[in-house]
Amino acid sequence: MFKNVVKVSAALGALFGVFLLVLAITGHSKTPATAEQVRGILVSQDFEPADTTQPYREKWGKNGHSLIQAVSAEVEDIRFDFYLFDSDKSAEYIRKLYQSYIRDNRYDLPNAEIKEGAANYVIYTIKAGGMYTVNIRVGNTLVYAESDEENASKINGIVLAMEYF
Repeated sequence: MFKNVVKVSAALGALFGVFLLVLAITGHSKTPATAEQVRGILVSQDFEPADTTQPYREKWGKNGHSLIQAVSAEVEDIRFDFYLFDSDKSAEYIRKLYQSYIRDNRYDLPNAEIKEGAANYVIYTIKAGGMYTVNIRVGNTLVYAESDEENASKINGIVLAMEYF
């Protein structure tokens, strides 16, 4: 009888371990923000958001990646862009374009990089050469932001309010 209890306990423990492994691999989903939420957050943090949908739609629409809405804000050295696309695939394609831009223009050594991806999101931040850059996709949305390193906390405040960090 004791051997059966040990076998059942071991089997349950193994199943629980597999469950935890699957949970760790898939992670927890994040909820994509809406353009209205982002506008409100930007205003609450003393930014003046602008609808920049049309220029980006013209820029990216030729490649079949449909932009639904874009909201941008720029103050001094801080640039913040939020994009809502027709699909996760379109958002991921543009995220990869921004990642290439970062590697070519904002990457330096030494640096402090953070990379995280799970479920429906990919987070990338880098502080390098006195600059700070954020490139985040959550579902069919994308955030690209950049500033001088000393204003990283302002960008992070926006992203935290969006619950993307």
